[in-house]
Amino acid sequence: MKIKLKPPNIKYKKPDESIFLTVAGKYYPAKTMCEVGVGCNKSFTFRNLNEKFYDKMILVEPNPNFYSELKKTVNRKTVLLQVAVADVKGTYEFYNLGYSSYRKDTVSPASSVGYKEEKRNLFTKKGNVKLPDEFKNFKAEGKLFSEIDDGDIDVLSIDCEGSEWFVIKNMTSRPKLIKIEINSGNSKYVNPYKKEIYTWMKQNNYKIIEEKTDVIWEIN
Repeated sequence: MKIKLKPPNIKYKKPDESIFLTVAGKYYPAKTMCEVGVGCNKSFTFRNLNEKFYDKMILVEPNPNFYSELKKTVNRKTVLLQVAVADVKGTYEFYNLGYSSYRKDTVSPASSVGYKEEKRNLFTKKGNVKLPDEFKNFKAEGKLFSEIDDGDIDVLSIDCEGSEWFVIKNMTSRPKLIKIEINSGNSKYVNPYKKEIYTWMKQNNYKIIEEKTDVIWEIN
């Protein structure tokens, strides 16, 4: 007597608004995803996306702490790069706040609310928590985004603490969706290159479909 084995009933997670492939009820299929300024492996934009939904994912993160954690979780479709995106190639110094890091020569959300290096261990919400020793300031190689972008990026997320313009400025692809941190919910921070970013979007036929702390553009 033959026993018929039923195939497993696999239910794939559908993209939701947290990964912004579905925006305003519209689904945006993507073959190549890219995130610049990933952060830790628990907070990056595409963390819940089943690999069934894409062919390639490019993750760019200069912070050595975050990079080490991301290496443990990425799949076979992921290209993980420990570099900073810059407008000029070179080596750049970064402040490391534990939950975030940014170039010393850039205006970031942290610097806009009064972060000072000499008081780094007091810069927390509670105001008196010492950062772990492993969160040390660091140097990272700066690359032009044109060296990373192969021209096939469909969906792009950028959150690199004031350096977002350097990604757009040297981008080869024309993604369907682009998400950029422009404002900060906890301060009066405004991206230092907001004018340049908005001008580029207009010149390249993008329209805003969501405008909050992050702004999402769709190509027309």
